[in-house]
Amino acid sequence: MTATISRPGAVLATETRQIKVAQFTDNYGPQPSGLLVAVQTLEKNLLDAGHQALLVAPKSRIPNPCRGKEGYSEIRLPSMWVPGLGNRLAMGHKFEKTVAKVIEARPDVIHVHGLGPVGMLGVWAARRGGIPLLVTWHTDFAAYADHYKVLTPVMNVVYKAWRVYGGDEAMDKPGADAAALRHAEAGRVRAPLFGVAASMLESATLVTTPSPKTKTRCHQLAPDANVRVVPNGVDPIPRRPGAEPIPRGEGITIMYLGRGEGITIMYLGRVAPEKGIGLLLDAFEILRQRHADAELIIVGDWHRIPALRKRIKEAALGGGIRLAGELKRDDLAPYYEAVDMLVFPSLTDTQSLVLHE
Repeated sequence: MTATISRPGAVLATETRQIKVAQFTDNYGPQPSGLLVAVQTLEKNLLDAGHQALLVAPKSRIPNPCRGKEGYSEIRLPSMWVPGLGNRLAMGHKFEKTVAKVIEARPDVIHVHGLGPVGMLGVWAARRGGIPLLVTWHTDFAAYADHYKVLTPVMNVVYKAWRVYGGDEAMDKPGADAAALRHAEAGRVRAPLFGVAASMLESATLVTTPSPKTKTRCHQLAPDANVRVVPNGVDPIPRRPGAEPIPRGEGITIMYLGRGEGITIMYLGRVAPEKGIGLLLDAFEILRQRHADAELIIVGDWHRIPALRKRIKEAALGGGIRLAGELKRDDLAPYYEAVDMLVFPSLTDTQSLVLHE
């Protein structure tokens, strides 16, 4: 196996040998997400190539497809459910022991997936162990914070505790403070978080982002960060033998863009505030006013968030909306094949694996 290894103070070199990558992520369920898919895909690809993968993440009930495979290990941290956020967060218990365990495991690279308690833990382990740090910036934190009011205050409390608990070893405090001052216009709650994000980005050996948009955002936070655009990979949707497309709606005979055929459109993904569901429903209402036989299929867990559940149920009363619920990835091919158009209304996503599928 060929791997490029760069340790602090060392010349960049290419070696043909097995490597071990320690992945740190705050998002490992229980809710499905594009970030979770990206992390699990990378784990699988590392193992399939003969390398080793170590996962550090909060405890959750989500199944891990790599568990039990040769070369795979994990450290799951005690976590708590944060109402209004939709995921569990590690809150600091066993962090010191975890840093020691990771260094003892001797990973060649520490790969941190974004800002959060576990992400900060990965920076701490890299700084203490002198291990090359790769940060992948999946999420536009500011855009998400606009939709999750609990996120900023929770992260602010975590950050303040982290400064005391981890000390100078865990982060570059002067760098974080200087970056917070640069972003003072964000307010006294958000500015410190932008500061620690900038410190994380600038301390990394390399930062990868899934899109040019996100690279620009990273450089706004941390002008000196070494950022490269590397889109997340996604496997093709599996096509089960004998599976047929889902039945089309009755009476769809509208004209669309001058073509004499009906139209069924589909939203597929997480049904969450930052995904533009309100925009989607508003647009579909306008479409139905012009083309009464238009049909919208929503594939995703629409029950989970009360405000969105209410909005979707009210919109469905107007007709033309089919709620498929959350489906396994292996069951998605018939839906892709049955519709005329995939709609993607999110204004916050940094890549979107659904578009690649």
